[in-house]
Amino acid sequence: TRTGESGTQEIFIRTKRGEEEQITDNTFEDSAPQYDAAAKQIVWQRNIDGRYQIILYDLVTKRESQLTFSRTNNMEPSVSLSGIVWQAWDGNDWEIMYFDGTYTDQLTDNQAQDVAPVIEDGYVLWSILGSENQEARVYSLEDGETLSIKGHEGGSISYPRFVLVYD
Repeated sequence: TRTGESGTQEIFIRTKRGEEEQITDNTFEDSAPQYDAAAKQIVWQRNIDGRYQIILYDLVTKRESQLTFSRTNNMEPSVSLSGIVWQAWDGNDWEIMYFDGTYTDQLTDNQAQDVAPVIEDGYVLWSILGSENQEARVYSLEDGETLSIKGHEGGSISYPRFVLVYD
C-alpha cells in the first residue's frame, strides 16, 4: 500500500513486466493487502464508516467484491486457492472467519483472542493471544478438526503473520 492521489492509502501491485499497477483509487483507507499468485486474487481491509471490512479483488476479471458488511471490525485477511480467512470482532474478542468462494463460516467461537489467520493447502492456521504460553491452532478444512499447538519442544511460534516451525 501507499498513498494515492486522493491522499488515502491505496493498493498497488507490481506486474510481471515490473510495472506498478494501481488496484484501488478511492477515498477509503485500504491496507493490509495479501496476494496469492495461484488464486490470482488480492484481499485487504478497507476502513468504511470507521470499521474495517474485507475486500477481494480478482486479477483475472479485474473485479472488486466486498465480503463483509458488519458493524464490527474484520481484519488481517489471507487468501489462497483454499479460500479466504480473516479475524472478526464479535463484540468480546476476535474470531476466525472462512470464505470458500460462496459461503462464510465462523471457524472459532470462544473467549480467546484468535488472530492473524493464514490459509494454505486446506489448512487454516492462527495464533491465540492473551495466554501465558504461545499457542497456535490449525484447522483442517477437509475434516473440520482443530489441533492446538502450545510451545511444545521442537516447535516455535513467531507473530505477526507468523510462521509455525514444528519438527
